[in-house]
Order: sequence, then structure tokens, then C-alpha cells
Amino acid sequence: MPGKFADEMADMHPRSWLSKYRRTSVGYLAKMLLFYHGIGFGLLLVGSPIIGLVMPDYKEPSIPRSVAGVLVADLLFVLPSLFFSLRTWVSGKGWFSVVTHSAWNGVFFAAGCSTIEFTCTPLDNDISSTLISVALSAGLIAANYALYKRKESKERKRLAA
Repeated sequence: MPGKFADEMADMHPRSWLSKYRRTSVGYLAKMLLFYHGIGFGLLLVGSPIIGLVMPDYKEPSIPRSVAGVLVADLLFVLPSLFFSLRTWVSGKGWFSVVTHSAWNGVFFAAGCSTIEFTCTPLDNDISSTLISVALSAGLIAANYALYKRKESKERKRLAA
């Protein structure tokens, strides 16, 4: 596949969904993230009405309290994301998978919290508890990235020696 987007086309092909990515730069992985999440979103949009026809009495819970509530329509969205995460780990960039998954969850949690779809903290409805939770999450993401950079630096030094 010669051409400007040969790596992208090869990595987007379903036959390669369990293999390493051809490139592993952050920009390239971000492209793959958008690709897989785009597929998941499309499957969710197309699959939800079909599930509604097959299971007419099914009502998606606003807050899933069991695995059964998540397994129907949300599986269509989550499955492509799983392939993204697996390929990212296999390619040696597991930190990117952790960071993007954490950010993704943070965005949706913040959206649900800000629209009062659910309580932001299970113990206290005070804004300070929410801010502490957000700061702690940001700190954990930063620590993950720092550990990655440390490992990368050690690897460079090892290869240079």
C-alpha cells in the first residue's frame, strides 16, 4: 500500500486489530483513538435502534447498576475501544491507553456531574470534595506520565551505553 496514509490504512484494516501499530507516536495513536472511538460511536448510533426493534421492552438505565444494563447497546461502543487499548498495550505504549481512558472517563464523569445526572461524590455533595477528586485524578495521570518518561529516559541511557 504505497502512499501518504499507508500506515493508517493498514492499521485501520480489521485484520490488523490485534497486532502492533505500525507507528507509535502520540499523534498517530491519537488518530487511531479517534478512528476506534468513531467506529464505536457509529455502531452505537446504528445498533441502538436495531436493539430497540429486537428487544422492544428494553429501557437503557440512566445510571447502570448492573452489568446487564451495560452489555446491550454500550457494548457496541466499548468493543472498538477495547481493540484500541489492546493494540496500544501490545505496541508498548500502555501509558497512552491509561491516560486516554482516564481522560475519557473524566470527561464523561464531569459532564454527568455538571448536569446533575448523578452526585459527584458518594459521600459528600460539597464542591471541595469534587475538586479534591479532580485534583487527585490529575495527579495520578501526571504520575503515570512521569513514570513513563523516567522509563523512556532509562531506556535511552541503556541504549547509548
